[in-house]
Amino acid sequence: MAAIRGSGGCGVEEPVRLISVGGGRLSAPAIMNCETAASLLSWVQASAQPRFNNQLARLDVMGSYDCRPRNNQAGARLSEHGKGRAIDIGGFTLASGEQITVLRDWGGRAWGETLRALHREACGIF
Repeated sequence: MAAIRGSGGCGVEEPVRLISVGGGRLSAPAIMNCETAASLLSWVQASAQPRFNNQLARLDVMGSYDCRPRNNQAGARLSEHGKGRAIDIGGFTLASGEQITVLRDWGGRAWGETLRALHREACGIF
């Protein structure tokens, strides 16, 4: 993609637009810098696919590039989203069609520990 020029420090010099990563489609195209895309690929391949027995078919994107302050709070520092260095994943769909969401399943028995492990593992990669 062409460079994104934004105000207030926003922008990405060499953005990429992802529609899939590591065998999983994205629910919506995600725009980010190359380093973040490479980190996302590493996380999907090393963490997400193995934790879902290589059955991960879709990642539910809640947000990627967006020129905004952290947590959308006026006066807060610029979010990493505004620099193309963040992606928010809100859930996953398996090849069987089963949907796992952070909102519904974080505290549940069936998928809660898997979601918390994916979160911990993302911290090391991102």
